[in-house]
Amino acid sequence: MASKASGVAGKQEAQLAFDGARNTYWGAPRTGKTAKPVPWVTAGFRSPINLTAFTIYAGVAPETPKYVAGPRPAEIEVTVITGGEPVIQRFTLKDVPAKQEFKLKVDDARAVQVAVVRTIAPTRSTLTAIAELEFFARR
Repeated sequence: MASKASGVAGKQEAQLAFDGARNTYWGAPRTGKTAKPVPWVTAGFRSPINLTAFTIYAGVAPETPKYVAGPRPAEIEVTVITGGEPVIQRFTLKDVPAKQEFKLKVDDARAVQVAVVRTIAPTRSTLTAIAELEFFARR
């Protein structure tokens, strides 16, 4: 899976949101040349898939004290790039350090962009953080 982001806070690169680990995260910068008012991270699939759902682990860590102390998304906008028109949906996240699953049925998905529309507890250097994104498809 190829990934990229609107910017990176320190060493918290885009691929860390897709590495299968909840103790790493993609961090969007709050200040600096790469800071964007609406940060985003994108994943491209090797071949088109029939997307059925996705999960998100918000924040910098699954442990409650670290989670609460760090920035995390409160609302996201998901854009699914297809062979035709893109599909765009918004999702409100619960403020919990746990897996959150959302249904998102889109055929011929080629890439997914997750934009953080609203965030909680941004720090001086990091606007938001996503520990993990997982996508599910049917055959």
